[in-house]
Amino acid sequence: MSFSGSLSLYNANFQQVKNVSNWKSDTKKGNLTDSLFTDQRRVRDSNPRYPKRVYRISSPARSITLPTLHSRFAPAKVILFLVTTKYFVKKVYVSRFLLYLCPVKQSVMKNLEVKSVITECQFDELSKEEQHLVEAAIEATSRSYAPYSKFRVGAALLLENGTEIIGCNQENAAYPAGLCAERTALFSAGAQYPDVPVKMLAIAARTPHGELQSEPVSPCGSCRQVIIETETRFRQPVRILLYGSSKIYVIDGIKNLMPLSFTEF
Repeated sequence: MSFSGSLSLYNANFQQVKNVSNWKSDTKKGNLTDSLFTDQRRVRDSNPRYPKRVYRISSPARSITLPTLHSRFAPAKVILFLVTTKYFVKKVYVSRFLLYLCPVKQSVMKNLEVKSVITECQFDELSKEEQHLVEAAIEATSRSYAPYSKFRVGAALLLENGTEIIGCNQENAAYPAGLCAERTALFSAGAQYPDVPVKMLAIAARTPHGELQSEPVSPCGSCRQVIIETETRFRQPVRILLYGSSKIYVIDGIKNLMPLSFTEF
């Protein structure tokens, strides 16, 4: 059997028909012009992520429809396969063969590793300036107002001009109305010295029994975001000292505690 006709590809995504190739050959009945490949409506697949292009082969005697599962599949491969083998079967789908020629593209997942640098030391290993700031944070815990949690937190700031500002947690019966020690100190510094950068921040805490925490106390998420805003505002990192009676954590910049931070609106 021989055919005469034209090949057209219908792109369902853009609603247009493109002529791919044309050929003519003689049949026993003479020169016949037949559309071997005509447009066909888009066929939905079980996975809508991969839109189909449908190639419909029609002739005076028979017609079959070949769906492809990937838009990158070249129509020439279908033509080559059908013409060279001369094997036409009515209403037979060869999707597995098409998948073999054009496998589905798979996404590649990547693991990103985020590192934080935290230095552990003892109180006597700190500088005199850092020791004095830690002592101010410990003293600030006695001024805490925490009748509900009994967890007393103190914070002390050192500004670039040498000024020290303390803060402590202030609780409220309406819990969200309270404020942490870190934000109390930072907001107080912003109100009194709005143009002076924050150089260092020390934090300490006491248990409900009045004893100093043995493990360092870390800022909550809201306090971390306020520290990030402070660093962004003055364009310099804040050195953070987290005090514990057994050890002290020294952190150069809040991004070591909150690496994927929100810094812009």
